[in-house]
This record gives sequence, C-alpha cells and structure tokens, in this order.
Amino acid sequence: MAVPPVRLIIADAGPLIVLSRVGQLGILQQVFGKVCITDAVQDELLAGGTFPGQTEIKVALADWIEAVTVDIGLWEPANPDLGAGETSSIYLALQCPGSLLILDDAAARREADWRGLNYVGLVGVVLEAKRRGHIKQARPLLQSIQKAGYFLSAQLLDRALTTVGEGSCSSD
Repeated sequence: MAVPPVRLIIADAGPLIVLSRVGQLGILQQVFGKVCITDAVQDELLAGGTFPGQTEIKVALADWIEAVTVDIGLWEPANPDLGAGETSSIYLALQCPGSLLILDDAAARREADWRGLNYVGLVGVVLEAKRRGHIKQARPLLQSIQKAGYFLSAQLLDRALTTVGEGSCSSD
C-alpha cells in the first residue's frame, strides 16, 4: 500500500536518528519533501551529547526539516509513559488533520491508532522510497538499519521485502 498524500509530515526522533546514522536521512526529503518535527523532538535530537549522523540532522534543520513549537497545554496522551517527543508529535498531528506521523515506538503507534491518526514506520518509509524509485533495493538499507542497532524482526523484514519483490530476509 502506497503512502497517501497528506498535509503535514511529522517525524519522531527515532527514525531521524537511525537514518542519519546510516547516512540516509535524505530519503525522508526525497519521499516527503518538507518534514516537521516538534520542539521536543528537536531537543531530543540536539541535547545531551553527540551521535553519529547528528551533523546531518543539523544541516537538514537548516534546510528541509522544520522545527515547530508545540504547546500541548493540559492535553495528555492516553498512555502517560510516552516521551515528550512522541506526545508532542501526536498532539501536533491531532491539530493538523490529514497529517502523517513517522514513528516506530510501539506505545506511540498504539496511541496514534487509538486516536485514528495516520502513521508510517521506518520500514514503510524505506519501502515508499523504493516504490518511488529513490532507491533501487530496500534490502541493503534495511540491513544497514539493523546493523546500526535498530530492531527489525525477521517477520517484518520478510513481509517488507516480499511486498517490494525482493524475496525474504532468509533468502540472502
């Protein structure tokens, strides 16, 4: 299923961090154009030391990633264990109907489901990049993401690779 056109693309920190670690942050720009993050997500990305790929994020923040100040006021997510970045991203999506969240955190995805929000995970972004011709194969990028320490189950990889005609992860 292709990602439908939407009003606002809102990314959480996790997918941005892993894509920058593997040198592929630009895939988000290729697939979606401009991407928004909340100020809380920006704080997660820039505060507390450095990580591989952080410079790429800083460059993107000066270009195609837009940080948006979000005041959630008294609003609270159904799951009080969500972090500030996930909470503010979900709140922003609620304020902008038709938005698409990019997030992988399981609790955040459950919250988005419960609230009827559109979201896609990192694997979905990679598959959309392949569908649109921005990458030739999904498998090498998904393997790089795994090697960078991002958990992707074998079952998820099998389904994803089969979806884009690349077999399964067990057919390496």
